[in-house]
Amino acid sequence: MLAVDGDEAGRGGTRRVAAADRRGEAGHEASPLAQLARRSAEREALRARLAAAALPKTLSTAEIAELLAAVGGIPNALRRATPAEQAAAYATLGVRLVYDDRTNQVNVTADLGGVGVRVGGGT
Repeated sequence: MLAVDGDEAGRGGTRRVAAADRRGEAGHEASPLAQLARRSAEREALRARLAAAALPKTLSTAEIAELLAAVGGIPNALRRATPAEQAAAYATLGVRLVYDDRTNQVNVTADLGGVGVRVGGGT
């Protein structure tokens, strides 16, 4: 523990406290000021890494069409997908499948609210 008595107040005591902040006392953890400075530097380094990280690329319509053609179209891709992959695809597309056991039918609905649909004409 660092103690500063009345005789060491002023510049000498300030120098002693600053030196202790930089090195921590022998056998003890670094001082709170040194820890704060280290953590601030770590935070800034992480912010810089985050800013430099590449964002995921958005696929163009042509790239999506090419990928779908490579897997044989949407129906074939969904047939080959696992149940978890199918559920994720349906959820992303806003598709909902509901089985009606009385009529033994599957009702399909789609929420086009998230899909980029354009209507001709002015607004």
